[in-house]
Amino acid sequence: MLEKTMIFLMQVLTTPNVDPRHKDGVMHMIGTMGSVLLKKKIYKDQMETMIAQYVFPEFQSPFGFMRARACWILQNFDEIKFKSEQNIMAAMNCIQNSLLNDHDLPVKVEAAMALSAFLASQNKAEKIVEPNIRPIVQELLKVIKETENDDLTNVMCKIVTTYTDQLTPIAVEMCTQLAATFQQVVDAEDGADEKAITAMGLLSTIETLINCMEENPKIMEQIEPITLQVVGLILTKNVMEFYEEALALIYSLTSTRISPDLWKCFEMMYQMFRNDGFDYFTEMMPALHNYVTVDPDAFLSNEAHLLAVCEMCKTILTQDCSEDDECHAAKLLEVVVLQCQGRINQCLGSIIQLVVERLLREVKTTELRTMLLQVVIATLYTAPDPLLQVLESTTLPNTTTTLTSHFIKQWIHDTDCFLGSPRE
Repeated sequence: MLEKTMIFLMQVLTTPNVDPRHKDGVMHMIGTMGSVLLKKKIYKDQMETMIAQYVFPEFQSPFGFMRARACWILQNFDEIKFKSEQNIMAAMNCIQNSLLNDHDLPVKVEAAMALSAFLASQNKAEKIVEPNIRPIVQELLKVIKETENDDLTNVMCKIVTTYTDQLTPIAVEMCTQLAATFQQVVDAEDGADEKAITAMGLLSTIETLINCMEENPKIMEQIEPITLQVVGLILTKNVMEFYEEALALIYSLTSTRISPDLWKCFEMMYQMFRNDGFDYFTEMMPALHNYVTVDPDAFLSNEAHLLAVCEMCKTILTQDCSEDDECHAAKLLEVVVLQCQGRINQCLGSIIQLVVERLLREVKTTELRTMLLQVVIATLYTAPDPLLQVLESTTLPNTTTTLTSHFIKQWIHDTDCFLGSPRE
């Protein structure tokens, strides 16, 4: 069946002056079968010649749909093993020219997709594209803004990770345009679901850009306020569908330094937690960990920071939350106790009491019991006196037995939870 189909398709493709619409249909069928054809020896050796003879010329077609089809078919043959250096150069030049110079947006979109496919599959593509990468990115940003196509944000992420050094000089410009496009997408009222996917892609691209530029402090200082405008928009307007992406951006921004504006962002996170409950606490956890550990002096300089963290953990550990969320809360308390030892005596008693009371209620998973015990062990290591006071002054329900002996027995019973896997 495949052989008969290919004979028919090639007859149409090689017919002089064939109707462009027929040729488009034929190329669509061939492209759809691309992965199959490249696995068949009888065809895979012919595909490079077919592309050179019948696809490359269509990049000069007066019909936009044929130029778009030529880009599309290259996407579907991105894994072809080019034997001719001239042919892979021709393919990359056709793709780049279509993205940079074609006047039809659909052609530009297909060219961008083909570019991403070739960068992923063709080892030589990266070097061929490198001289033009800045104008390519600038054009791609324009196309993303005009089309709001979510697939193109994935293309941009691929390019940013591939050409980080080359894009550093225009990173701020890129972030500015991505943020502006995000604002445009969020403000649009039609096609809410499709717009949301595009907006998430834009936020993911900004996150990728930040992660790639994090070792360049000067660039990060300029990117941070642009990104915080986006984060502020999401948190202050309670755009819950983008909370996860906004929290990921905060995490990326706080990985190496925490500016005064980022501490304002911490306050917004706390208000978000209070307003919208604890549904996003797990997503908040990485950023909260950074706030405690990256700059503990700044964290402790304002007592409200410590109180906010303790209040969030208390809410999680005393309300009807999943034990997974409770594990994160316990872990955060452990980090606070260890990171801030000797400087949080005013809160230690309430932290210990909170953890001990949770241990006295039903704990279903070993993971949660282990995390709670680790908080107790952390306080035993950093501040034994307050811990022993709480343990000695608290008794098990309906008994006169103090928690001291109960805790030691529980610790011994769960020793295997702390040892990890035994060596073979």
